[in-house]
Amino acid sequence: MGARLRKQVRALVLRRYVRVRAQGADAYGRTLAAVRLRPAAFSGQASVALDSLLVVSGWAWAYDPEHAVAKRRREQELAQAAGRGLWKCSLAAPVRPGVWRAFNRQEKSTHWGSCSW
Repeated sequence: MGARLRKQVRALVLRRYVRVRAQGADAYGRTLAAVRLRPAAFSGQASVALDSLLVVSGWAWAYDPEHAVAKRRREQELAQAAGRGLWKCSLAAPVRPGVWRAFNRQEKSTHWGSCSW
């Protein structure tokens, strides 16, 4: 699944101008940043948030604990309904990322084993 996500991000970022703005650090000291994409410099087209594109395409969860971006949850619901990205195999009960990381190989296979990528 990680390889599929890398491929998706590469396709979104390739041949675009990327603006990265640091927004502090997380609890582990890692830099948090906002990443925005624009098709070409000075094109006049508005930039688009990379996280929004990933949620819409189904490759990211809509994590917004402070509810600052109301549309993210709806974007995730649409991706789930369309069976895009992480939601392709239409899991009855999606597994939150923190739980997924704790799974061993057999548990992951149980949830995704029948999914043909």
